[in-house]
Amino acid sequence: MNQARTNICAAACSARADRVGNGNQSKDVRTRNGLSRDPSVAFWDFNAFVLPSLAAPRIGSAGRGVLRGPGRNNWDLGVYKQFRFTESKLMEFRYEMFNALNHANFLAPPSGLENASTFGKITGTEAPRISQFVLKVVF
Repeated sequence: MNQARTNICAAACSARADRVGNGNQSKDVRTRNGLSRDPSVAFWDFNAFVLPSLAAPRIGSAGRGVLRGPGRNNWDLGVYKQFRFTESKLMEFRYEMFNALNHANFLAPPSGLENASTFGKITGTEAPRISQFVLKVVF
């Protein structure tokens, strides 16, 4: 977004739109790529926002955090066992899993109104299950 849109931001500013509707699609029509019964439906409703005119630059009425993204389901698991050799020497064996249930956690869709083709379209996920073994020796 350029500085002329709001007339107050630096080069990395994003336009704040006017909110004319809810913006959140109902759960029965939204999907991760926006394609459900209607190919024009995205995770969020593009038509619920209008960018302020370039002729009269100002900050729009939409607040921060008005759109709900996809939920997260993340369970981490760790199992460990300590083996003590002497009072000051021990060894610890750990097995750790991050996102142990390997649930797909989708990234938030882009919310920039400057590009209607990407608005509300989820294009990626967070990391899948990550496992690691750890052997720690304390002496």
